[in-house]
Amino acid sequence: WTAMISAYTQHGHGEQALKLFNQMQLEGVKPDTVTFVSVLKACASLAALGQGYSQHGFIEEALQLFWQMQQESVKPSAATFTCVLSACSRVGLVDEGCCYFDSMKRDHSISPTAEHYSCMVDLFGRAGQLEEAENFVKKMPFQPTVDLWGT
Repeated sequence: WTAMISAYTQHGHGEQALKLFNQMQLEGVKPDTVTFVSVLKACASLAALGQGYSQHGFIEEALQLFWQMQQESVKPSAATFTCVLSACSRVGLVDEGCCYFDSMKRDHSISPTAEHYSCMVDLFGRAGQLEEAENFVKKMPFQPTVDLWGT
């Protein structure tokens, strides 16, 4: 199941990945961390392509999957948080993104990487909070890269 979901996601077939994930759940197969990450990536990809209502629907599904992971005691990975932060950025969920970023360190002992910081800078930037984005970069525990400033 996971291999097929991941393959669909990697090849840009997010809808197929989500359909397969739903089928997997209907058949009573419990998803693991890798499955959840693949499905979150599919949701984030579809959200990036979508507009309006459909975009929000995929984001809500991605965040619901993250919530479901936590309810089933599946430990999120750094990649999971990248997907969640990216999803929040796509639709301007600034407060939620900040909460997830803080939770990553506080609740899951995952040290944020440059990619996580980049997602947060993108989140603030898309929301028009450029001063907050700049302050966030200044507080990073490492030097910002050119790519980060480009975000």
